[in-house]
Amino acid sequence: FTFSAWVKRGALSANETIFEIWTGISGGTGVNLRLNSSDQIVVGFDTYSGGSGFAGTLVSTAVFRDPSAWYHIVFTADFSAGSFTSFPTVYVNNVSQTLSVSGSTYGSWSSGSISCVTGFLGAFSSTGTPYAGFYLDGYQAEVNFVDGQALTPSYFGQFNATSGVWEPIAYAGSYGTKGFHLNFSNGTSTTKLCYDSSGNSNNWTC
Repeated sequence: FTFSAWVKRGALSANETIFEIWTGISGGTGVNLRLNSSDQIVVGFDTYSGGSGFAGTLVSTAVFRDPSAWYHIVFTADFSAGSFTSFPTVYVNNVSQTLSVSGSTYGSWSSGSISCVTGFLGAFSSTGTPYAGFYLDGYQAEVNFVDGQALTPSYFGQFNATSGVWEPIAYAGSYGTKGFHLNFSNGTSTTKLCYDSSGNSNNWTC
């Protein structure tokens, strides 16, 4: 899959989740993209069976401490074989991030392929309901989830020819069965605010 979002932080030095998906409604196997209290990006692999447990993490070398900036974060991974078949990749503003393994059980994570049965934006959960300790204090915009493809940031952004700033462009590819696009453009109600505009009708609950 590929997850792409523009993220603006509202607070620093806090554990905050950007995106998480699980294989089941009340747990199973999950993967999340989050920020830790040192302001590093973390890719976490989770298992849940009667009690939550981390199965290792990947942590970025870089830190992200500018609350005035919009960060374009792209996360790609391949779990089609029931475990990671290639090293997950994280890009920030079109730059591939160096990730280090943290947690001795990372290599044993193999309890099921990710199928996005349950997903969360800006929240963490292992039981089907958000856990209050990991909410994102900030903003997300132009959220794209592409099912079945590992894409590069150039599908979602480009450098402005005049300013040189990395900026969003419209994604023109396919989304796959469980893919979605949240542009948060319909503010007539909280329900419509999180409608999927990819054509898949994978609407979210705000």
